[in-house]
Amino acid sequence: MRKRREVPEFAFSNAERRFIIGERFKVEGGIYVTLQSGLVMESEQKAFLVVNDDSGQSHMMIARLSNAEMAAYKSHPETFFGRVLSVSKNTEDPVDLYEFFIENYKKTPREKLLEFMNSAPDIEALMKLTDDELRFVYAERLTRGAMRDRKS
Repeated sequence: MRKRREVPEFAFSNAERRFIIGERFKVEGGIYVTLQSGLVMESEQKAFLVVNDDSGQSHMMIARLSNAEMAAYKSHPETFFGRVLSVSKNTEDPVDLYEFFIENYKKTPREKLLEFMNSAPDIEALMKLTDDELRFVYAERLTRGAMRDRKS
């Protein structure tokens, strides 16, 4: 069995929490979710997380990062979420955030995207979109949600 390599800040410091894409974790209310993707906004010391609950619904979560977690991110931004990810130099911009979501969902099947948005009031219209249009709408909605949540 192959051991997973650990970022030194998580292995040898007080940075305890770790967000790993594909892993489940417990959130408020005793609900379990699976991390799909994440993005760190350094200026706010926050991680924006896209998670799926057990019913397949997609949600945006925001987690405040400790100083130790920020040190881990700054040392290893590409592998902070347990996988090698492309990291933008400026994730404060909504366009960069949108492009991040487009990149992260480019291989997500149409059926899964529709499942993520199944409670949307315009689901009938969404079902008529092309695959690319559907992906663009989903990325836009995630971006709007993240930007709205940043302000609160």
